[in-house]
Amino acid sequence: MLQSRLGDVAVAIFDARLDGRQTKDLVGLPELGSPGRWVVKRVVQQIKTAAREYAQALGDPDFLRRVEGLLDAEAATVAQRTATTQRRRVAVRA
Repeated sequence: MLQSRLGDVAVAIFDARLDGRQTKDLVGLPELGSPGRWVVKRVVQQIKTAAREYAQALGDPDFLRRVEGLLDAEAATVAQRTATTQRRRVAVRA
C-alpha cells in the first residue's frame, strides 16, 4: 500500500523505523533520490495518515484505537522534543 500510494521513500522510511533506525539517516541518500529533511518529514506525516486510514478501513476498532494511541504517543514525544529545543534556544540567547 505504501509503495503504490507514497513511493520508495515511504517504504524506506517505514522499513527503517521497523528496523529501529532513525528517519534522519535517510536524508540525502542517493538511492532514494537524495530527499531533503523537509521531504522526509512530509512523507513521515503521510505514512501516519495512511496508517490511520488503513486501520479505519479494516473495521477493527481495537486495532484503530491502538494505532491512534501510538500516533498520539509519538506526537507527544515530538512536542516534548520541540519544547526542549525551544527552551535551549531561549537560554542560549539570554
